[in-house]
Amino acid sequence: MLELLKAPYPLYLFSTRRVYLILCVGAFVSLFLLVFQPFGTDQANFAYKNYFLAGYGLVISSSILLLEAILARIFFRPKLEDAWTVGKQILWVTIYMSFAMICCYFYKQWFFQLPVAWADLLYFYGLALSIGVFPVAIMTLLDYIYKLQKNQAVGDSISSNQLAASPHNKPRNDNARILTLTSDNGKDQFELPASQLLYLQAADNYVEIHYKTEEQTAKYILRNSLQKLADQLPSNSIRRCHRSYLVNLQYVERISGNAQGYKLHLLADSIAIPVSRSKSKDILLYFEEQS
Repeated sequence: MLELLKAPYPLYLFSTRRVYLILCVGAFVSLFLLVFQPFGTDQANFAYKNYFLAGYGLVISSSILLLEAILARIFFRPKLEDAWTVGKQILWVTIYMSFAMICCYFYKQWFFQLPVAWADLLYFYGLALSIGVFPVAIMTLLDYIYKLQKNQAVGDSISSNQLAASPHNKPRNDNARILTLTSDNGKDQFELPASQLLYLQAADNYVEIHYKTEEQTAKYILRNSLQKLADQLPSNSIRRCHRSYLVNLQYVERISGNAQGYKLHLLADSIAIPVSRSKSKDILLYFEEQS
């Protein structure tokens, strides 16, 4: 179980998909409360009852969106997604749910003009948390299994159909070309045949150029941004696959998948390069076109 909690999981932080999902959660809560009226609300009669029940959904959506906007600004860093796991996702959603439940309590007290009682708040929060944590964990695990199986199937399908481009079985239209990569100040240059380039990796204000020699791999460090170097390279088989990587797809020998996405394996699995969600469609399309 501990290994499962440490498994990679995609991080969706304040994206359009997330906003839509959060609004849907709020709408579902409102509809559920209006239809089933649980926790004794079906026996209660007071003015604006339906508006009150529907208001819970609005409070939940608004509080989660507010918290996500704040946390995204404070905590989100580019490397956070790479280290995101199933366990962190469960904890993250639990924090959201806890904040939403506290807001719901204050909403109830405000609506009925009741004073805040901390013992009552703790009871309300504990009840809601005990009910909500289990479904959150189950939904996260099911979503993890779905994404894992889906991405593994795509990776296995590409590999089994020999779509993984390698220098042995793919066209080499650009391979005879000599690549010239220039630093940001124009004073430093590095030249190599396109057939030797493996991948480029961003490293702060520098870029590591990894290439293959006759017997081993080597790297050269150039001061520049990855995007500026990408503009200096042919786009046929050398493509951006991640915010930190450019890869020569002709050296990819296998594609593996996990819940976060895909990895490109070069040189008999000695090198594994991540593919970001935003780039996965373009990368997979390249291999489909090569088949």
